[in-house]
This record gives sequence, structure tokens and C-alpha cells, in this order.
Amino acid sequence: MGREGKNAVKKIVFGLFFAVGLPAFSQTEMQISQYMFQYPSINPAVAGEKKMTQASLLHRFNWVGVRNAGNLTLASVNTPLNFSKKLNQGAGLSVKIDEAGLYYFQSGHLQYAYKREIMQGTLSVGVGVGFVTVGFKGDSVNLKDIPFGAYHDASDRYIPTSDVKGSALDINLGLWYATDRFSAGLSYMNLTQPALYWTEVQTYNLRSTLYATAAYKFRMANPKYVLQPSALFKTDFTLMQVDLSGTFEYDEKYWGGLTYRHESSVVLLAGMAITGGINLGYSFDIPISRLGGWGSHELFISYEFDLVFGKQKNKYKSIRIL
Repeated sequence: MGREGKNAVKKIVFGLFFAVGLPAFSQTEMQISQYMFQYPSINPAVAGEKKMTQASLLHRFNWVGVRNAGNLTLASVNTPLNFSKKLNQGAGLSVKIDEAGLYYFQSGHLQYAYKREIMQGTLSVGVGVGFVTVGFKGDSVNLKDIPFGAYHDASDRYIPTSDVKGSALDINLGLWYATDRFSAGLSYMNLTQPALYWTEVQTYNLRSTLYATAAYKFRMANPKYVLQPSALFKTDFTLMQVDLSGTFEYDEKYWGGLTYRHESSVVLLAGMAITGGINLGYSFDIPISRLGGWGSHELFISYEFDLVFGKQKNKYKSIRIL
């Protein structure tokens, strides 16, 4: 096969990647750039970690300009549980709606975290239990313009021709250790790897994903300035992704930074704290791979207030998220 023939095949495969909707990292785990503000969504052990009730909403527009690149919505709320002075706990709820191509993924998990003070920090062990739904919009498949010829049979019963979906019980596990300046976490999402049955012959196998995170706060000579490098590693044991980030915060009100995502993109980060405990954040992914497009946009808003469930009297007070 000549160079022109090879390029034609690459274009066909690349076109199917989005026309049919097969994301590179599977559709089970999302891609987020502001992960350092969304730890409860990727690790159930973080529930109740802030000692305050925390609610967060994030929306991501993937690769604007690339057809069917999809979008992601994350919503979470978590709070400490102080029913006993000797027993520190946390609880939360995490919801995810992710779409790419013709695939869509929806999940909701109740989270519980047990916490114990160790040395200068707190070790948390968490579990998330809920349901996942994965679907495929088979009624939107259009292969008429793709020159497969005899290689494609429109009557193939293994290709969905209608909107199909399946649901199953799902479990997430996590560990988290944090001090005033350092934090690190390890989580294993979709532990049971359930098989989601669409039809008698069509099944989607959900894969597990391992997350590892770490962050450290460096305080400058002027305490109003804080530098925080962080890292995210995730893998489904076939592919992996590494994010290396650095954010710079001023006076607990404004922050900005950069992320390098290996062989994928450079990310610009910015955010600010608003009076009343509300925080806004924005990120823009600049692609450096052949995927192209105009980049990805990500917006989040969070609110944190003093509402702790337990024997003590509940108080309401707005504070910063960071």
C-alpha cells in the first residue's frame, strides 16, 4: 500500500473515532483539567475532608471544533459527619454525565469516608456505591459516506441500530492522606467492572481506572502568595495519562496556573473567590497533539459553608475552598 493509501486508511479510522464515538481513554472515566478542585469526583475518600459542607458543579466542552467531541458535567456535595469525638467520618454524593460521539455515560454514587489522624495528618479510607448507565445512540450511526465497501455489512446485528443502554451496580474505592501542606490520594474506580447488557448480542464491558494524585503547598516569604504544584496519573491498564500542574494563589482570592498533559495539551487555569464562599474557575486546553480542534473549555463553581452533621450545633459560615 502506497503513502496515499495509508493516509486514506488513517483518515477513515480517525473519522470513525468521532463519527461512531470511541474515545481514546474509553468512555468510563472522564477527562478534567481542574482536577485539583474536584478530588471528591475521582476519590470517595475525600468526602468530608474540608471540615465544611462543599458543593461543586463543573461543565466541560471537549475539543470545540471537532465533530461529536462531547461534553462532561460533574456535580458533587460532601460533608463531615461528627457524631463522635473519636470517630471522624465524611459522606457525599457524586454525579457524572459524560458524552462523546454516540456514547453516553451516567453515574451516581453515595460516598462514605472513615478518617483517622496519623502523625501530622489525616488518613481517609473511602467507598462509593451507586449505579452506572452506559448507552449508545445507534439510531444516529451514519456510515454511508465512509468508503468501506465490502468491509461493512449494514445488516450486521452486532452494530446497534437503535438507542441502547444498560445499567449496573458499581463500586469505587479510595485512600487519601493530607496534612496542612501535603495531600496524596489513590483510588480505584469501577471496581466490579460490570458487563452492561444492551441487547442479547450487544454488551458493553465497563473497565476499571486507577487514579493517583499528589499536591504540595509552598508558602512564600509573603504569606499572601502560595505556589501549589500537583500531579494526576490515571490508567485503565491499557492506556495512561499524566497531568503535571502548578497554580499560584494570591491572598486566598485569585489563582492562575498551567498544566502539561503528556502528548495531549497545555492547559491554562484561572479562578477567583467571590464574597459569600462562592468560587469560580476556568480552564482552557490548548491541543499539542494531531487531534487539533480549537481546544477544550471547562467551567466550575463551588460553594463551601459550615454545616456539619453531628452532636454539635450546626453553623453557617462562608469560607474559601482552598
